[in-house]
Amino acid sequence: MRVLFVAHPDDELIWFRPEEYDEIHIFFGENQKLNQQRINAYLGHPLKNAIKYYHLPETGSWKSKTLSSSYFSTQYKIREILRSLKTSYSFIATHGPKGEYNHPEHILIHQEVVKRFKSNKIHIPHPSKKRARSLSSIEERIYQNYKFNKCWTWGRKNSLSMIPYLTQLKEIL
Repeated sequence: MRVLFVAHPDDELIWFRPEEYDEIHIFFGENQKLNQQRINAYLGHPLKNAIKYYHLPETGSWKSKTLSSSYFSTQYKIREILRSLKTSYSFIATHGPKGEYNHPEHILIHQEVVKRFKSNKIHIPHPSKKRARSLSSIEERIYQNYKFNKCWTWGRKNSLSMIPYLTQLKEIL
């Protein structure tokens, strides 16, 4: 079974090719500005049956750049969720160790997935921003769903050209 672990709704499309996974785990969702929009996007997601959506509150660490008590309590919740899952998958992908652009919640997901599945090979995105990638029809539907629900967060202009072109997934141990 191929499994993907991401921090936020839309990360599965920005950093990965979601149709390649049997399970997609999305941890964060609760956000003062985007809460209902993200719920609606999940309900209309073309791959909804493959998604485990935990809708945890965002920690606020992205804007403040400091780790609050909510960050650590959320870390504990994520750890408990991961402990409830089986220990081995044929393919595991998640955010990179630097959170793609130093996003603390991406880093948190990476660290917890690596700790939980330390006996597995973990794959992380290896993006290139030299050119936009073309989307498959399912990816186009996912993008349109996020855009329709006003919760597409990558590039404020809602531009498809902003999606990084994935040259490959890089394996780490």
